[in-house]
Amino acid sequence: MTLPDCPVRFREGASTAPQQIFVRDLQRFRYSAKDDCNESDSTYCFVKTLNIPLAIVALALLGLALAVLRRVPQGEAWTVHRFGRYVRTLEPGRHAIWPVVDRIGKHVPLTGHHIELPTRAFGADHATADLYYQILDPMPTGNGLESVDEMVLDQANDALASVAGQVPQQTGWTTTLADALKAELNSRLGAKGLRVIRCALHAS
Repeated sequence: MTLPDCPVRFREGASTAPQQIFVRDLQRFRYSAKDDCNESDSTYCFVKTLNIPLAIVALALLGLALAVLRRVPQGEAWTVHRFGRYVRTLEPGRHAIWPVVDRIGKHVPLTGHHIELPTRAFGADHATADLYYQILDPMPTGNGLESVDEMVLDQANDALASVAGQVPQQTGWTTTLADALKAELNSRLGAKGLRVIRCALHAS
C-alpha cells in the first residue's frame, strides 16, 4: 500500500536520509504487518474481525448463565422469592430461576434440626423436652420451610398438651411421654415431609 505525498518539506541541500527515515517510520506506524489486511491474509483479517463480537457474545452468555443457574448443595433446600413473596422451593441439584425478578430467600438444612420446649408442669413435676427432627421432603412444607422450627415448636406444644393427660405419672413416665409425643408429632408432621427422629423429656 502506498502513502500519499507527505507534506513535510526539507531545506534545499539537506540530506535525503532524514526524509527516508521519516517515511519509513511513518509507514511502520500506520501499516504494521499484523494490522495490514490485504488479499494475501484475508482469512486472518476475517477471523480477527469476528473475534471481538464473539468474545462479547461469550461474556454475555456467561453472565446470563451465572444470573439464571443456581446449584443447591446436598443436604439443603432453598426457597425462591419473586417480588418479595415465596413462589417455590429448590431441592438439591441445579435449577434455573428468572433473573432480576427472582431471588433466593433462605437456605434451609434438611437434617440436624433441634428445638427445646420450655419447662412446663406435669402434675406435681416439671419437665423440659428436646426434639430432633429432619426434613425428608421439603416440597410439601411450602413456604412453611422458612420458619420450620417455629412450626414444629407450635405443633410440639399442642401435641404435648394432648398426650400429657394420657400418660400416668409413675416410674419412667418421662420416657413413656416422650415416646407418645414423638408418635403424635410424626402423625401430624408426616404430611409436611418432616420426621421426628428423637424426643427426650427431662424432669426437673
